[in-house]
Amino acid sequence: MVVLRLGTYNIRNTTDRYAEREPLLVQTIESMQADLLGLQEVAFGDGGQTANLIAARKEQPFTCWEAPSDEKFTPPWPDFRLDGNVVLTNPSIKVEKHELLSLSNVRVAQRLFVRLPNDKVVLFCNTHLHHTLDNEGIAQRQAQARQFCAWVKEVEDQVSYVVLVGDFNAAPSEPAYEVFESFGYKSAYKTVHGWEPKYTFPSGLQAPTMDTDPAGTFDYIWFKGDAAVAISALVVGDQPLPTDSTIYPSDHLGIVAELDFH
Repeated sequence: MVVLRLGTYNIRNTTDRYAEREPLLVQTIESMQADLLGLQEVAFGDGGQTANLIAARKEQPFTCWEAPSDEKFTPPWPDFRLDGNVVLTNPSIKVEKHELLSLSNVRVAQRLFVRLPNDKVVLFCNTHLHHTLDNEGIAQRQAQARQFCAWVKEVEDQVSYVVLVGDFNAAPSEPAYEVFESFGYKSAYKTVHGWEPKYTFPSGLQAPTMDTDPAGTFDYIWFKGDAAVAISALVVGDQPLPTDSTIYPSDHLGIVAELDFH
């Protein structure tokens, strides 16, 4: 039996008062105590976010696995910087291989082959799907979800368990959500509680350039494997800065779950 804490969190890149919310973001990531944590909307390198996030676990700094987008996002405003997604792993995690997949609309997916102490392998995958709410966006997400799941399925015979995390930008009523279920995945949060969170966006963060799309549940931890059991799942990042109720770690909430891999 091996129990891992797994997480997902869209951290809203460097925009929306990042200098003010960064300490709270680092504190929240530290509190998650995740063994593997998928992050979306991340700025890399100098002036980015990864250096401070890696150090969020002070005694055991994370290792950072970057998934840069093939093309650079065109910044809609000066403080907006988005390079791609990352997975953070704690030092005890043995990653044997890291691979990337390019999706449409400058999106990217990543998969890590993780060797467990029981010598079995978990495939841990992270992505961020297309965001627009119109019919074209819904169709794009559905196609991306199918491509992502098919890419993962190619290597399922090499692993014992599969975990998919990310900001999928798809409510439970959307076709993209149904794609994951059709491939045999279960939502960790729903498995534990019987339902998905009421929402994972927005958090309550207030900023001049904040995303004003309607509220919804878009972030999930999916898992597959007959011997994988979801023990717990909770939402994080739902508390503001004590001295400023308009500052949250991100505009999304994160999810952290404990999975038991027999």
